[in-house]
Amino acid sequence: MAEPVAWPEELADGWDALAARTGSAFSTWSFHRTWWEHYGQGRRREVSAVRRDDGSLAAILPLYRWRERPLQVLRFVGDGVGDEL
Repeated sequence: MAEPVAWPEELADGWDALAARTGSAFSTWSFHRTWWEHYGQGRRREVSAVRRDDGSLAAILPLYRWRERPLQVLRFVGDGVGDEL
């Protein structure tokens, strides 16, 4: 089951272990944290983590609220500038 988390510094190691499997620097916790510091201000994060039965991370879904009205729109942390890289 997915659990909402705050900006997940405590998940950094597990996040990077998942990212290592993709081979992409743009999947790392450091990239997401840095992107957020520069482009996420004034927005609300919606980060969820999925854990296995043993408590290890299975997946992380890093989203943020881009717009709330008239419709709520969630986007991936790292979109825009991250997509251009």
